[in-house]
Amino acid sequence: MNSGQLLVSARIVGHVMWWVFVVSALFAGGITWWSPYESLGAPFGGWAIGSGSGFIAFSPGPQWWQDPAVYAPVAFVLVVVAAVVDAVAARGLIAGIVTVAVPFIALGFFVLATPGGIDGVFLHSAVYLVLVLVGVAIREVWMRAGAPRVIAWQQA
Repeated sequence: MNSGQLLVSARIVGHVMWWVFVVSALFAGGITWWSPYESLGAPFGGWAIGSGSGFIAFSPGPQWWQDPAVYAPVAFVLVVVAAVVDAVAARGLIAGIVTVAVPFIALGFFVLATPGGIDGVFLHSAVYLVLVLVGVAIREVWMRAGAPRVIAWQQA
């Protein structure tokens, strides 16, 4: 696989996982895995692990694969892995650093848009909407207009 094919593959995985992250985070009620006051939100086989209070308890709730809060961090990790592969395949230092940093910047906006994600901060719904849209826009604009072009790295 040449660097052009690797770059195209990383972009496809990155785009798909980005939208899995966005949708699952929205269905989960935000970035609930970031806050120290929230549990992971997913009972693993009936066992829930709390990060804030350090509890481990049996919870007869839905299975872990039914909770969208599980998919958000997994998809985000895959977005970051795809960004690293993208950065290495594109072979541009500055563009690579920005490509890897952009998902974390967008994540910051998602954390701000999570009600109670920052201790005691609750904003108006319209502000949450704007924060989510800015987070999405940052990544989309970079990947469509700022990231190195895929066609420039393809070999004939």
